[in-house]
Amino acid sequence: MPTGEQDQLARGWIDGQRGAWLVGWAYDPARPHRRLALEVRRPGLASVTVVADRYRADVQAAGHADGCCGFVVRTGSAGAQDMSIVVRDTGQRLGAQAPRRARRLQRRRHGVLLHLDWPTSGDPALTGYALALRTPLRRLQLGLRLDGELLSSARATLHRSDVPRWRGDSLHGFRLGLRPARPSARTLWVEDLQTGRRLARLDERWRRACGLA
Repeated sequence: MPTGEQDQLARGWIDGQRGAWLVGWAYDPARPHRRLALEVRRPGLASVTVVADRYRADVQAAGHADGCCGFVVRTGSAGAQDMSIVVRDTGQRLGAQAPRRARRLQRRRHGVLLHLDWPTSGDPALTGYALALRTPLRRLQLGLRLDGELLSSARATLHRSDVPRWRGDSLHGFRLGLRPARPSARTLWVEDLQTGRRLARLDERWRRACGLA
């Protein structure tokens, strides 16, 4: 994101078009619990106002406030490429800056696509999504193990806008809670608790980022 004086500007992004809807998120980092009013400008049509207050688990997992900053806008006859969205109070346009590519881990093992977000400071959880490739409507039960000990478990049912939707939906996100562990711990992995299969082993960089090394 921009630095310097622009740090006071709203942060946000237009994710793209989903059917007849334009999807995105925006919030004010200086006042993260204030819900921004956005003005949607469409050529040849009257502008409309929406409030960015929808919960987005993926946005929260990426470290952006409480995640209650999503919005959807019906595109109507105007294509998404012809629309612009600005913060009503300041006139700042969303989508002008490309988001930085976040560090992540993605694995395909045992018929499961597992995506892990890089841990963010201040959020004691490992987040991501898990999708059963052959049965995409199945909700996986995941566990986080450290040296064989189950630290936490969660069912992958949270909304994630970045989940591939070949035949399923977007409700495959998860949050695995983190808690302090002994410094001598060496192996950390994510497991499918229903089958007992390991989906990903996390190296020392990930253990340190999770506060477990």
